[in-house]
Amino acid sequence: MVVSIAFVEILLAITCFLFLRRLSFNDGLPWNWPIIRMLLAVFFNFHWLHKKCIDVLERSKGTFKGKGVWFTNMEVLLTSDPINVQYITSKSLSNYPKGFDSKEIFEIVGEGLFNTDHDEWRKQRKMIHAFLNHQGFHRVTAETFGVVNLETGLVPVLNHVSQQDIVADLQDLFERLMFDVACILAIGYDPCCLRIGFPQVPFLKAMEGACEVMLHQHIMPRSIWKLQRRLGIRKEKIYTHAYKTIDLALTKYLSMKQEEMSRGTKLKDEDKEGFDMLKFFLTQGSEIYGKTLTDQIMKGNLVGLIFGVQDTTSIALTWLFWLISKNPSVETKIREEIQATFPSKEGEKLRYFVNREEAFPTSSNPA
Repeated sequence: MVVSIAFVEILLAITCFLFLRRLSFNDGLPWNWPIIRMLLAVFFNFHWLHKKCIDVLERSKGTFKGKGVWFTNMEVLLTSDPINVQYITSKSLSNYPKGFDSKEIFEIVGEGLFNTDHDEWRKQRKMIHAFLNHQGFHRVTAETFGVVNLETGLVPVLNHVSQQDIVADLQDLFERLMFDVACILAIGYDPCCLRIGFPQVPFLKAMEGACEVMLHQHIMPRSIWKLQRRLGIRKEKIYTHAYKTIDLALTKYLSMKQEEMSRGTKLKDEDKEGFDMLKFFLTQGSEIYGKTLTDQIMKGNLVGLIFGVQDTTSIALTWLFWLISKNPSVETKIREEIQATFPSKEGEKLRYFVNREEAFPTSSNPA
């Protein structure tokens, strides 16, 4: 009798779970329940939240308004409509300030561009544009992808896992690759995350932990995660440790660059030496910005660059290769185009990642 009652209870619980899961969406869009509103939809789809957001945006013609639990007064507007994006980010940016809540969540980027508004945002934007348009940035980007990280990182790791018949997480590989690239572009230092054996790098772990916690802060009521931070528990404990790790690492690299600058070495000849955002800030940033850059502004923008380069590109690369694996005809065409563009001699090891000048030499005496 006891066994039958327990079986009925389990069956009833499973039925209720499936029923609520079914009702959490209406025609593919989250159901707006009383009090809890769209919390069920988030709960049931948290394991693939990004994909579900894409599905929702497709069904809602590019713009959707999400609502959190009633007593939290939380509302989120999602849009992928290019016209809306252009209007918000270009034409009417002053009407959409970050706000206190956003700056509190993105505390890790400090006083950088991502957390500023109005005149301060314009001054920092001008400075960041100058960095991104600098010829040194384009040169170092090509060198970093072509030699430093592909030939010493990604290719040897792929060869190793292939020879050892090891199952590797492709997204983890690309995250490590892009973190190395991001650090070289930001601070001129290669943390060597993508190496055989997949070494544990505290800086990378801290960045990943902070990113995950910030996602939770967008979903969880502010009063709850603020209480958790005061008590130092759960996700906020991870965030506090990650914040300290990142701040200490950036302070260390900033101090090293400033020491090099005080000695008058390695910071002047950009053609022969490396080029990175931190060096640019110390040599040209203050002049473009209009006044002396503070450490908080520099560190905030360094974190912003690392986040931007690592997350966006690693996810895009993962999806790209997944799509290629599902479309063999596309893979064949890509291989044919590579062979046609970079023909190799018989027995010669093909090297696709070359300097542009090496691949397409120009004549010094044109006819």
